[in-house]
Amino acid sequence: GGSWCPTCHDETAFFSPYFNVTKERGLEAIGLMYEYSPEFDKAVRACRRYVSRYDVQYPMLIAGQMDKEAAAKTLPMINAVLVYPTMIIVDRTGEVRHIHTGFPGPATGEHHEEFKSEFYKLMDELLAEDV
Repeated sequence: GGSWCPTCHDETAFFSPYFNVTKERGLEAIGLMYEYSPEFDKAVRACRRYVSRYDVQYPMLIAGQMDKEAAAKTLPMINAVLVYPTMIIVDRTGEVRHIHTGFPGPATGEHHEEFKSEFYKLMDELLAEDV
């Protein structure tokens, strides 16, 4: 994701509270931020504001700039970064189980509700799995 990305804001506004109540069940998360500014100090300030705004309680790392090709190089396990945000869901054994690109925010109505339902179901299944 990136602090410059409105859809990333929607996703973080959804995911951060979910994480904060679900981490006790073993959920772990890392946010990889691909920032607009090539100046690291500016990127850090933007990320800190973003973390504070959404009460992000998982690590947020600045992984590079908002270039999709460069982002794909930092994530060689996927074919490409097509859009921001991209959520990569990894199970307890380290296997990539799902990749979701984009985020249907609240303004999408039924699409948002459908995403939430499918996300909660998948996460409940993965968190219930034994290692």
